[in-house]
Amino acid sequence: MEVRELLERERDEKLQVDRLYQDQKAECERVKVERTHYQQRLMDEFSSKKDLEAQYEARLNDWRRALETKQRELDNISQKMVLPIDTDILRMRVTKDIEARFRLEIETKTLELERTTE
Repeated sequence: MEVRELLERERDEKLQVDRLYQDQKAECERVKVERTHYQQRLMDEFSSKKDLEAQYEARLNDWRRALETKQRELDNISQKMVLPIDTDILRMRVTKDIEARFRLEIETKTLELERTTE
């Protein structure tokens, strides 16, 4: 009976080792599938990152071009603006024209007044 017991023990140990092997093999396969999944996810994330960087660069370039355009427009408007000296000269001319018109009226009224007082 010792041989039979030894054989049974050996068979039980072999079954136990086979079960452990199968469990480890299944775990290994699960880890491989999980690794493949994470690798794909990582590649997707890298791709998304590159897309976002490209969009960022494109938007930055658009803003730069818009800024340069607005700067040129501002420079053109600045060049077209009248200088402060020209504004002062224009104000003096307008004042002179208005004063001349009123001066003429005042002189006319003064002459009328002198005629009526005589």
